[in-house]
Amino acid sequence: MNEKHRSSSPSGLSVDSGSGEVFPLATKSDRDLTNKLDLRVIPVLGLLFLICFLDRTNIANARIAGLEEGLNMPSTGYNTCLWIFYIPFVICEVPSNMIMSLPWVRPNIWLGGLTFTLAGILAMCQGLTHSYEGLLAIRFMMGIVETALPAGSGFLIASYYRKKELALRMACFYAFGQAGACFSGLLAYAIMDMDGTGGYEGWRWIFILEGLVTLAFSIIVFIVVPEFPNRATWMQPTEKAALLARLDIDKGPRKDEDTRRDWLDAATDYKIWLLTFLFFCADMSAGSLSSFNPTILSQLGWTARRAQVMTIPIWVVGTCVGLCAALGAGKLGNRALFIFPAITLSMVGWALHYCQVDPPGVRYFAQFAISIGTFTQMPLYSGLLLANLRGKAALSLGSGIQFGLGNCANFVASNVFIDAQKPAYPVGFATGLGVTCAAVPAMLVLVVLFSWHNKRVEGEGQGDMVYKVSQNSPASAMKPITDMKPVDIDSTMDADASSIDRGVLLQEDSVLDRRVTRKTDLRVVPMLCALYLTAYLDRTNIGNARLLGLEEELGMPSNGYNTAVWVFYLTFVVMEVPSNLLMAHSKIPPNYWLGVSMTLLGVVTMCQGFATSPGPLYACRAIMGIFEGSLGPAAALLMGAYYRKHEFALRYTCFTTSALVGASFSSFLAYAINFMDGVRGISSWRWIFILEGLLNICVALCTFAVLPRFPAESSFLSPEEKTHLLDRLHAERGEEAEDLQGQPWQRIFLNWQTWINIIAYFGADMSAAAISQFSPTILHQLGWTANQANLRNIPIWLVGAVIALSTSLLSGKLQMRFPFILFAATLCLIGWSIQLSQVNPPGVRYFALYFVATGAFVQLPLLVSWLSANTIGRPSRAVAHALQIGFGNSANFVSANVFITGESPTYPTGFTAGLVITVVGIAAGCILEFILWKMNKSADKREKKGLAETHMVGKDGVRFRFTL
Repeated sequence: MNEKHRSSSPSGLSVDSGSGEVFPLATKSDRDLTNKLDLRVIPVLGLLFLICFLDRTNIANARIAGLEEGLNMPSTGYNTCLWIFYIPFVICEVPSNMIMSLPWVRPNIWLGGLTFTLAGILAMCQGLTHSYEGLLAIRFMMGIVETALPAGSGFLIASYYRKKELALRMACFYAFGQAGACFSGLLAYAIMDMDGTGGYEGWRWIFILEGLVTLAFSIIVFIVVPEFPNRATWMQPTEKAALLARLDIDKGPRKDEDTRRDWLDAATDYKIWLLTFLFFCADMSAGSLSSFNPTILSQLGWTARRAQVMTIPIWVVGTCVGLCAALGAGKLGNRALFIFPAITLSMVGWALHYCQVDPPGVRYFAQFAISIGTFTQMPLYSGLLLANLRGKAALSLGSGIQFGLGNCANFVASNVFIDAQKPAYPVGFATGLGVTCAAVPAMLVLVVLFSWHNKRVEGEGQGDMVYKVSQNSPASAMKPITDMKPVDIDSTMDADASSIDRGVLLQEDSVLDRRVTRKTDLRVVPMLCALYLTAYLDRTNIGNARLLGLEEELGMPSNGYNTAVWVFYLTFVVMEVPSNLLMAHSKIPPNYWLGVSMTLLGVVTMCQGFATSPGPLYACRAIMGIFEGSLGPAAALLMGAYYRKHEFALRYTCFTTSALVGASFSSFLAYAINFMDGVRGISSWRWIFILEGLLNICVALCTFAVLPRFPAESSFLSPEEKTHLLDRLHAERGEEAEDLQGQPWQRIFLNWQTWINIIAYFGADMSAAAISQFSPTILHQLGWTANQANLRNIPIWLVGAVIALSTSLLSGKLQMRFPFILFAATLCLIGWSIQLSQVNPPGVRYFALYFVATGAFVQLPLLVSWLSANTIGRPSRAVAHALQIGFGNSANFVSANVFITGESPTYPTGFTAGLVITVVGIAAGCILEFILWKMNKSADKREKKGLAETHMVGKDGVRFRFTL
């Protein structure tokens, strides 16, 4: 659900401009006003930040252009130049914002003129100094001058925008700064050719020319930097009145003057201090990137000039992802959903650096991870703080403290990357990892505190004030913007008395609803995940066994491994549809059906360990396919019987990602079991099959007692809970009769939607199959030993699992599938292209496997949930999921036969097939999305005319629209 905003109330709120005119807060006028702000406020302040950030960080580019040698700096001189800038920069942030909040201070003079003019002069002076001491003095004065800009700009932006608008605008503001760092690298690359011009070294010209750019803009700044809203002269009186009115509605009435008590309350506000600490954690990474990015890249083996250019994509990618995250956060009204994955990405980047992974390409990728994580977090922290503060005292002090003390991280960054420790920088990378990890508990504490506050406000009877906008309602400022559930404000404002009654009933049932969902989550999902984890472990462990001598000991022919792979999928695909039809039609409960199948699967897996020739191995693989063929579609059918549309995606993703954990666990087990080689005269590859099959049997036996039946026959829910579950499913989809009478499966077999979805699923499963069957082999042939290849295979699966879970959670929140599927398919496309191009060094091709795995594992559960959401009735879903997973899994036949042993390690046929089939899958997804969108649009038009469409209405007339 996208959060929509309407500035008018049901009663027709209007604003008196003070001149007798009445300005209605209509939707179009509201948008026009926001557009006008966007064109005047953000570009101007962003440009200031770009140029000042360029002046602040160009010392990193000057360093590799010869700064240290030119000034004969000591070994720690560069670090000193960095931290001495931040001493006055940090100290003066709060006083600067307090001065700016005074009624007689003009932002255009304070931010623009003084800051910009003096910053340009001092930046040029850096290029003219002839001593290390002179450079230190200039850097100190630059810290005093530039201190006003970041916090002051945040203060000014928060004065113009509402809560939901702040995240994207702060991200745009930060994006200008990142563009400055990127532009600095590009300029430095060009300016280095001026070395010797006019008798000045290249590093001097970097400071002189970039400072000259700052001075050139300083004249314009006096004119274009905006005033505070109440004094703005570039808006019409009606626009100004409307702006102030909507800010009052969103954040609470303004005070004409702030008292001493207001300043004291702001100084002791826990939100400010927690978000300052989080900003500190993120700024540690930002400070390291801005100050040491070119240095780190130059020490990975690239020349100084090439390192300058190589920094540019790092900033560009971080900026683009940060903007997208801020846009999503604004739409959802949820910051935490994006902050936690961003922290994780930064942690991955620091960990890769700290582990000193050999291929330089991997550590270059780590810089991207840090950049994306950092520049996603920083604007969200700033927007989160500014959205939850009101009044000049709180805004000026809060933004000053956050930018000031948060920037203390630059002291840390400038002192932990010790020149004597290069290129390993163990202290620097360990500090970056530790500080980033500290953000996780801090963010959790913040979410808990905000949630408690929200519940307390709602419990005091002020809940309506949060969601409704009316003449008499106070602001929603009492409720922080981290609310986990985005609210459709249009629906609450346009609600009539009957909808309000329904809302009261839903509120009363919310506790029951949450209890039913929680009990279902604890009973259905974990057991199915455990089954799939062990089953997938048994399916893919043949890839690990191959590395430990399977082919040699059984005397398999050159294509014997490929045969063992595809013979499994022959019976696996054939059994998908019959298995689901039998489970849906027969009276055998799901727990017995899956319990027996998975137990027998474990037995046959163990039998592989006793094979003495290729024939028995092939036979075991074929029988395994029969038993495992029932699991995937049965799980989709059972989950679809318990969960609503928006709940299904996340639960099914948990199910599929358990397979990824199983695959990584398989590699870890294979690494450990390799040390059992020769125990009781049995080879290590045999122990893999025996022990992992035994594990599957143990888990399968629990299925009989734990896994529930279908909802109507379930025993773990009380009668009241069971009734509620069935009612909410009927209200959403209009569920059809439970019995299978022939028509549903005929309808699904002839349904174009099912088959287009199957093609898209086939395209995704081609990538998943290739990763599961051949990633250990590909890694081994990149130069790593068998054990090293098994270990390096683990993070591929884990990263895919984490991103798949995050994506499905976001997909459920937004009620969208296709945008995420398209993004994931594009990742696969990039990964296959890199593999086909045989890019060197090997680290880049290892990185490409992450792209293929992540793209595939994001797509598969979303495609299954997409089909489930658009199929009405359990019998129909039984057939649809069986066809989808069954025919979609036939991609494993292709995968098993296109990676030809004789073509290793380049595998041109395999990589080409992966690329082409991914393109076909993307085309199928685009076609399906377009057709569903057209059908929804047609149904909406016909509904307005009072014409019903039978295919868009479920049983009992329940309205149905396709999920896009």
